Amino acid sequence: MTSDPALERAYPYRTGWRSIGCGVLMFGAIGAAAVALIPSGWEKIQNGAMPVGVAMVVGGLFGLPMLFMAVVGLIAGVRESFAPPLLRVTPTSLLLPGGLKGTPEKDEDGNPKPGAAPPHPDEIPFSAIRWVRREGPVNPGSHKLVIVHDLAPVTLVVEQYMMNWGDFDELEAVLRAAIPAAFAPAPPTTT
Repeated sequence: MTSDPALERAYPYRTGWRSIGCGVLMFGAIGAAAVALIPSGWEKIQNGAMPVGVAMVVGGLFGLPMLFMAVVGLIAGVRESFAPPLLRVTPTSLLLPGGLKGTPEKDEDGNPKPGAAPPHPDEIPFSAIRWVRREGPVNPGSHKLVIVHDLAPVTLVVEQYMMNWGDFDELEAVLRAAIPAAFAPAPPTTT
């Protein structure tokens, strides 16, 4: 491996507008329905249909925070468009954004353990990477770079759809140049 400055790269690793848009649409629809329920429920209460009116007003009040969640999601999506988290490649390591580090270990109830760290560290030195594979279905744009390293018990998966179109192929080429031994045939599996 050489310390070629051309290996220093940074790639935006986004959640994607499809995911954010679905969340904004869902929360917005629920919040809008809640806003519509409140005046209708109040009208029912004034017309003497107390149980139905109260149920509509209470349902509307409980659904109203979803409108706030839609606005928060939209703001987060716009912010991520202008300042996305970056997957960085240096001459000696791979620096992971928060979304690639994984979720912390969970307890028996399915809640994250207090103080538990995510499975992948912030930095994965090339010396810790055992092998890298590109996997992908027939659908274009949904390939994955599967990276096995010594610093975590779980495999690191870099998703193509989370990156700009050309960046995924460039990332693979940069990793091939930096650690060509990791792209050798996969080790035999023992079962």
